[in-house]
Amino acid sequence: MKTMRNDKISMRQLMTIAFVSVLAPSIQLIPETVVNYGGSASWLAPLAAVIPVGFLVWLFCRLMGAMKEGEGLTQLMTRVLGTFLGKLVAIAYAVWFLVYAGLMLRSTGERFLSTIYDNGNLNVFIIITLLLVIIGASGHLKSLARSSGVFVIFISILLVIIFLFAIPEINTENLLPVTYLDTKPILTASLSVIHVISPFAYLAFLGGGVKKDPKPVKTVSRWIGLLMIIIMLLLVTTIGTFGEVLAGRIQNTFFAMIRNITIFDIIERIESEVVAIWVVTDFVFLSFLVMSSSEILRVVTVREKRKGFVWLCAGAVLLISFLAAPNAFVLTDLLERLVPIINLSAVFGGLTLIFIVGKLRRKL
Repeated sequence: MKTMRNDKISMRQLMTIAFVSVLAPSIQLIPETVVNYGGSASWLAPLAAVIPVGFLVWLFCRLMGAMKEGEGLTQLMTRVLGTFLGKLVAIAYAVWFLVYAGLMLRSTGERFLSTIYDNGNLNVFIIITLLLVIIGASGHLKSLARSSGVFVIFISILLVIIFLFAIPEINTENLLPVTYLDTKPILTASLSVIHVISPFAYLAFLGGGVKKDPKPVKTVSRWIGLLMIIIMLLLVTTIGTFGEVLAGRIQNTFFAMIRNITIFDIIERIESEVVAIWVVTDFVFLSFLVMSSSEILRVVTVREKRKGFVWLCAGAVLLISFLAAPNAFVLTDLLERLVPIINLSAVFGGLTLIFIVGKLRRKL
């Protein structure tokens, strides 16, 4: 990404994008997916995910640190793997980003229809959301980072209010006891937590627009650690409120929990604010995926600007969202079963392999 030094963002700003983005799949898939694997003790899954997530933070920082001035992960891949293979692998990641974005865009529309607008038109929701994403992905990385910085403040305040109001609804019997027999289920459930957090590593493809950070591990760890705390609170409040069985079966459990809050009779206002969380997290997550895929195509084709590629990528995302699944049940199955496998393989397998090859070839 060609940009002047003063147009670049800091690692902290990049992590605001990661923070808002990761909340999108977290709210959509947690706690339903986690509970189905870990049972009532799955609220401990974030603790079991600390080591692999910590490794990913370290790997992300090492890759970002190995990039030369103005380089993103695509350029680093071509140095490590060679021009042809590096570009081929980068394109594979771009295709995956578009598929992932298409599935998430469709899920966004389905969620709004099932919770807020029962008589709405799915295609209208998808198209309107994608138009907003095109605006976000076409702009500068700094603009997306600034927007995310504002969203972080709004989301943080709202989540604090929600979790505080949810405390009286928690039944500790739904969370305890936890015994050694829960070890395996907790470890299995932690895979879902790792899956929803891991997409932050894809931001390395936008590394050309990021300033070097003297202490990147410290900066990234703080933000990712905060995300894991939020996911744990999300699990505690939803499982504690509904119990293992209901939390694993109710669609959009987080929203259902909000509706269960009755303190001070402010439930209607909270519901509207939660919808706002959905909108901004989906917007940032989809924007960064489309921006990353278009940036990969720009670098691979050696072009100056990526705006034309944004429209191309958006068209692919729209097509995938329409054709990916015949109904919401198939879509949910894809998001809970197939997507985690590909995502974890691309992040832990692909990026680790690039790092190892780079070290062996002394390119890093």
